[in-house]
Amino acid sequence: MKTNSLRALLIASALLSLTFLPSHVFAQKTTKDMKAVFTKVPVQNGATGLKPVMVLPVCTSHTNTATKILMIDTTLMAIGDCPNVLVGLMRAAHSNAEVKLTEVIGEDYAFRNHLVDGSAAKTIDKSGPWDYVLLQPHSKELIYKTAETIRDGQILASMAQAHQSQVFILDAWSTNDPVAYQLMERGNQVLSVNLRAQRIPICTALFQARNIPNIRLFRMDNHHLAADGVYLAACVLYAKLLRRSPIGLPEKVYQGTRLMCEVTPEIAKQLQGIAANLSK
Repeated sequence: MKTNSLRALLIASALLSLTFLPSHVFAQKTTKDMKAVFTKVPVQNGATGLKPVMVLPVCTSHTNTATKILMIDTTLMAIGDCPNVLVGLMRAAHSNAEVKLTEVIGEDYAFRNHLVDGSAAKTIDKSGPWDYVLLQPHSKELIYKTAETIRDGQILASMAQAHQSQVFILDAWSTNDPVAYQLMERGNQVLSVNLRAQRIPICTALFQARNIPNIRLFRMDNHHLAADGVYLAACVLYAKLLRRSPIGLPEKVYQGTRLMCEVTPEIAKQLQGIAANLSK
């Protein structure tokens, strides 16, 4: 099949998947706008489940008073070590903070791959109970296979809710592109509504922070987070999960004596402000 024909087929499939969403959600987006993004980003042909899933105990605590967080995500959070930065911020703000945080990560995993693999369900069932279960959709799957993402996300959410866990949608994001941001923003909103779960609005925060002078949110791949982006994501997580203002958190984040993340004081202040506003 010719490249142009294949590209047209992929775009048509993507647009068809969007018809499962409420009609008003993408009403302001034109077909031309969507094509501009879809032709830049190859379609995700589906994780096979062949790559091993990782269950990583980022931070362990066996006390009954510990804050217990489970992240079921892609590699977006793991690259840059955002979960450890979150723990570092929690302990910096509250020196006696007890935290239990585990990640279930599958490279290029969509929700359906987590369901097939079974590690997420086992961790929800056997390693909890968890105060918070964070579900992060696969970026491309959220746009290309929205109905499937919602369906499989609802299954994972119901598993967590059966154990009295509070479920959050951990935003996915795409590339540092205004159109991509808007598509991802709306996809995250739709998923949150359909799963009846609060959002951790990292995608929104990244978009709002993009024009801060001298900031670098993304790595060279323009997708995974650089130090400033990791710090922002951790501040948003801190504010939404703990319902506390991130204003005044340190710009250097440690785990023990190890420096996990560092931003300039000026950038830290602005990123904390964005996270604080989004937590209201």
